[in-house]
Amino acid sequence: MQERSKPLISTYGTKLKANCADFQRSAKRQIRKMRLDVESTDEDLESEAADWIADGGRIPADLSFSLSAIPDIEEIHAASLQRQVGIEDTFQEELGRHSATYILGLEKQIERLKSDNDPGAVALIEAEIARTEDKPKYFRTLMQGKERSEDQDE
Repeated sequence: MQERSKPLISTYGTKLKANCADFQRSAKRQIRKMRLDVESTDEDLESEAADWIADGGRIPADLSFSLSAIPDIEEIHAASLQRQVGIEDTFQEELGRHSATYILGLEKQIERLKSDNDPGAVALIEAEIARTEDKPKYFRTLMQGKERSEDQDE
């Protein structure tokens, strides 16, 4: 299932990073338009955008003080956040389809195990189905191949 989800996860990451780059370009355009101290403001923008991209490509809900000082940056920020929400929603919808396929595969495995009379394995798989259905973040973490912990289950 992870192999089937890799293109989806890769596209998701690429779109988030492209959104950060779009924000950065728009902010630079605004800096030049307002004739601000281009060098220091550009450095702040470059540094923060690089941090966002390195941290998964998500633009924070609140901008730093130095970026907030750019005139009319709120409109650029709001548009970027709106695109980010759209990217996230599309990803969750697509991942939900993969989740349904995963659960179907687990249910088929239960049927095979019932005929083998293996109640312990059936119980474990039923618990996996319940966790996957109840906690979308769990399935997302599982498909991304990240280490799972109880904190991530919620």
